[in-house]
Amino acid sequence: MVSSSQRRSNGCEALYKAILNGLADTATTSEDGIPSPYYGPETLLSAEIGLLDPPIEEGFALQSYTLLALITIGARRGHRSTIADKWRRISRIHCSEFYPDATWQFFLWRAENGDLKSMFPAKTQSWTALQAEATERSSASTIPGQLRANPELLPLFLMVYPHRLRSDVAGFLDGTVG
Repeated sequence: MVSSSQRRSNGCEALYKAILNGLADTATTSEDGIPSPYYGPETLLSAEIGLLDPPIEEGFALQSYTLLALITIGARRGHRSTIADKWRRISRIHCSEFYPDATWQFFLWRAENGDLKSMFPAKTQSWTALQAEATERSSASTIPGQLRANPELLPLFLMVYPHRLRSDVAGFLDGTVG
């Protein structure tokens, strides 16, 4: 007999796999890719139906602002086979994360100054090294103190500010709320 916690764990892994597969497949096979989280749904819908003037000229294929966060969660949770199954595609995706200069700027929709960290995941990657990187990325020092003190508010904040989901935020959430 399968316990309710085992069913929940299987359901969480299935959801994680679906999200990672969707992101990796769309980023690597779609001409459009996944848009930057800086574009809101109204702008993207207007662009999709041809009502945006001027149109979005930026391309999003082979890019992601959330992939490192997903990898961090998966490595911390032990989803080795799910990540390994998609690693060839994952390693082709240019990953970006933005870190505002000042921690308080995390609360701004658009911070003027900061560090845009960009990288491609390695073509080959050991699982041990990936888990170590996920642990290393889980530093809470770049997350505002108000959210560190009240981590249950962070998922709600990310619903409104999805562009603030980074690997450090995902690791912090996984370690405190997860």
